[in-house]
Amino acid sequence: MSESTIHGLGVKSISHWLDPSWRQAMQAPMVIILGVTLAIQLFLVAMFGADRSIGPAQTDSALLAFDTEAVTSIEIRANDADQTLILTRTDDGWSLPDLGGFPADASRIDQLVDSLSDMNRPLPVSTSAGSQKRFKVTDDSFERRLSLRGDEGELASLFIGDSPGFRRRFVRVVGEDAVYDLRLASFDLSANPDDWIDTNRLQLDSAKLERIASDDWVLVKNADGWRLEGSDQAPDAAAVDDLLASLSSLGYRGVLGSEEKPEYGLAATELRLDLSLTDGGSRSYRIGRIQDTEDYALKEASDPYYYRLAAFDIGTLQDLSRATLLGQSQSVTDAATNQSPVALPDEPPADQQGKASAAVNPATETSKDVVPEAKTTLEPLPAHNALSGQDQARDDQAGDDQERDGMR
Repeated sequence: MSESTIHGLGVKSISHWLDPSWRQAMQAPMVIILGVTLAIQLFLVAMFGADRSIGPAQTDSALLAFDTEAVTSIEIRANDADQTLILTRTDDGWSLPDLGGFPADASRIDQLVDSLSDMNRPLPVSTSAGSQKRFKVTDDSFERRLSLRGDEGELASLFIGDSPGFRRRFVRVVGEDAVYDLRLASFDLSANPDDWIDTNRLQLDSAKLERIASDDWVLVKNADGWRLEGSDQAPDAAAVDDLLASLSSLGYRGVLGSEEKPEYGLAATELRLDLSLTDGGSRSYRIGRIQDTEDYALKEASDPYYYRLAAFDIGTLQDLSRATLLGQSQSVTDAATNQSPVALPDEPPADQQGKASAAVNPATETSKDVVPEAKTTLEPLPAHNALSGQDQARDDQAGDDQERDGMR
């Protein structure tokens, strides 16, 4: 049986079930051609498209393809604040060029780079260029633009837009139209340099401290423990422990730069501390109040940078004194220092003493036979002998009863 015969039988069998008005249309050459074309398209999709997705809908693939070791700088631009942060990798680690090369938090930066490298493409929330403005990921309107660069140029770049929920952001890869909903926190994309600084540069091991000195007192550590120079009294253990804890974990909120300014308040230093360590090292701190703020500025003699500290960072250091190290209340110490001696009355001359004595005791000038006149002035009863209201009422009642008995 020929192919034309089989085709004819198929069409006739289908046409047999159709309305007579459709039979002629189904046998038209155009309908047959369209049917064959559709069959070919379905065959091609089944053969070549089974393992592929179309365009940006592809999932389970890396969002950004780059080598983490090839990243030499990171740029985070905040469009709303018109601020750009640059993090640079050097032989000594990550640093902040805008802060004079101050060391950055390397562990946090490495974590960001690794998380970007591990991100996969989820199903996009949009694939049209017109929707980018709604998610705030256009070339001109965005929350953040993050770029990773290497020695040969840009490795990857992202637009970060609005937040659809907690720790989530809409993201678009530069050069693509698809918008994704990815897990990203705003703090991980901050363009503020102070959010990326290494905050451990002032910390030290308190066990290595052997001498702590200020302008008013000196603490020295010997075999028996800490002692306060110039005092036979042992320092208060709790006060010393608080001091050691504050020095060992001394933190800061930001870096002021590498040049001293008058508003840092270091010309009128509020506190000066000199530290000696068992390994031969030393530190010298100057701390002043920053003008028109509640913050403090700190400068370490061997460190080129000036640090900004909050009152919380200063802790017990701002109230440190010789008295507190001895466990004495500062208010009690100030009161004892400022207390004036009680003024005693001047002693009158001898002749006036005699006259005053005679005036007070005139009986000394009268005859011994004269009996002094009895005093008639009634003295008030002491307050503790005064009768209460109820006792007085009972006494009055008893007096009335006796008076009635006498009348009978």
